[in-house]
Amino acid sequence: MSPIALVIGDVMLDRRTEGEMCSISREAPAPVIRLTSQIDSLGGAGNVARNIKALGHAVMLMGRVGNDAAGDTVIRLASEAGIDTCLPKRDDHPTIIKHRITCGGQIICRIDTERVDHVQFTDLMAGLQSIPPELAVTIKVIVIADYAKGTLGQDLVRSIFGFAGEFSIPVFVDARPETTGMYVGASLLKPNLQEALSILDTSVHPGLIHGDPVQQCAVACQLLHARRLAGVVLVTNGRHGCCYTDPDDNFAVHTYDAVGQHDIDSVKDICGAGDTTMAALAAASLEGKSFSAAVNFAMTAAGYTVQFYGVHAAERDAVDEFAYQQGNWANKLMSNEQLLEFVARRRRMRPSDQIVFTNGCFDGFHAGHLELLRFAKQQGQVPIVAYNDDQSLVALKGPDRPHVPESFRGSHLALQDVVDAVVRFNGDAEYLVRQIKPDILVKGADARHAPIPGADYVAQHGGQLKLCPIEQFAINLDRARRTKPT
Repeated sequence: MSPIALVIGDVMLDRRTEGEMCSISREAPAPVIRLTSQIDSLGGAGNVARNIKALGHAVMLMGRVGNDAAGDTVIRLASEAGIDTCLPKRDDHPTIIKHRITCGGQIICRIDTERVDHVQFTDLMAGLQSIPPELAVTIKVIVIADYAKGTLGQDLVRSIFGFAGEFSIPVFVDARPETTGMYVGASLLKPNLQEALSILDTSVHPGLIHGDPVQQCAVACQLLHARRLAGVVLVTNGRHGCCYTDPDDNFAVHTYDAVGQHDIDSVKDICGAGDTTMAALAAASLEGKSFSAAVNFAMTAAGYTVQFYGVHAAERDAVDEFAYQQGNWANKLMSNEQLLEFVARRRRMRPSDQIVFTNGCFDGFHAGHLELLRFAKQQGQVPIVAYNDDQSLVALKGPDRPHVPESFRGSHLALQDVVDAVVRFNGDAEYLVRQIKPDILVKGADARHAPIPGADYVAQHGGQLKLCPIEQFAINLDRARRTKPT
């Protein structure tokens, strides 16, 4: 069975009512908002679960809802998202609702419906204990999403940690400062900077008092780890990114600079960003990523979701494409596996896009090579270039002929704006074409007199072979010379 994430915590209904300001009320100095739309979505622990599912993983959600219409909506939304649930209804506790009234994407006010008191939800403990062993062994991470709304009490937390210990499951915790003390011994603790400072309110350190937000974050992360609240501490820092203790580097504090990684000006709404971060950390854990890679993935996922107004799920294809677009030319350099994933993603996201493939040695990158790449770009939306590795290039050109090393040739190709993806191959172009299944195969016209590897396969699958005219380079060069200013 596929690995599963178990999310336990305060389940909420996020309701967003968008409207247009049409006047000022005669009854009070307040804007009159004319309703244009209303959107309900999973919030709190439900949003964490929704994001884990959107990132491509199976998830179970445990929490409580009220015996009310909002509770029915939460259960329906979870079912529609493909989330398995244990959400007992309570007559004495209404469903938690966060209702945001917005105008032009800006929050005018928020109305909260909740009853906050810590009671023992024995039905949740019973639900946890009723998980059969054959299912429990597939749970590879437990996420606790505690927003201090009363769902998680001492007895339930002890049950969660006991269950986790029995099946060797890491426990990731996102909790408010007032409840953090219940989770000592967790695998991961993820407060934001303000929460971290609140937890450390008795600590005296110049970096906390006089430091800038980045320094404060690093110091807070170090001090929290020193308190041994959790195995790993990650402190999120809004637009600045985060700091974390890296278990792969003797728990040294590392900083992820979001300003240097993402377009901060594109941020529209940070609502739900913390939930997305935790969900992505859990997804990365299920995938066996190193912790630094998990942090990079989590920050990228959060960076994607804040581009939208309201709570927005981090769909895996969209996050991966966002990471690709936010990266530099080096993102174009792909392994064979990465290339196939890239092609599959583009086909899922943009079915009408034409995949274009060309290949060659590209030894000593020159104007003729650039002309070929430009021609390929004109044929479709996703131009892919494969270049021979050193071994196959030597086999083609001879051992005594000097050549540009493969790493330089790959970089030269990736630096070209007309190229979307670059892959090194061993000289078997036919095999690569069969894997990629391009819509268009491009070669130079000088190759027309010899069999072109992959051409028959492309034609059999409805694709086309396009030959770049050799004379095109001379024509363009002559045109450039004639139009050159004197």
